[in-house]
Amino acid sequence: MRHIVNLRPLLALTCTLLLIAGCSKGLQWSDREISNGQRLLDAIEATNAAGSLLSDPNPDNVDKALTELRRAHIAAAQVDDQVLDKLHPGLQPRLRLNFQRALGRMIQAVETNDSRALNKSADTIQDFIAWYRANEQDFRWWDGPRRRR
Repeated sequence: MRHIVNLRPLLALTCTLLLIAGCSKGLQWSDREISNGQRLLDAIEATNAAGSLLSDPNPDNVDKALTELRRAHIAAAQVDDQVLDKLHPGLQPRLRLNFQRALGRMIQAVETNDSRALNKSADTIQDFIAWYRANEQDFRWWDGPRRRR
């Protein structure tokens, strides 16, 4: 079984999210909100890790990729809608309806060896990333560091 999915743009997104200067745009962030918002970054990083694993034709990577996809899916689900809205008013529906659902479909596609569904899910994730990049200047991140796993 060979899974080749191009999720390399996720690496660029992850780097952008982790390296951009803190820009709260006048908003106050509680420690709980920051901790919760970190889950978004965790979801993106886990998705990137899964994409790297699926890009390698080594069949041993499939289980590892599934673990990362499940971790991403759970982390995305754990981000509070209020935190998403605080980060960007358009983030919540896109994360829930595009990114999060695509992760669920991607998990199922890998489990059932459905390469067509896998590629379609990857395309949906790419669409989410494209939207993020087009709007990243409007995100209102908290001041200070955003941790890496």
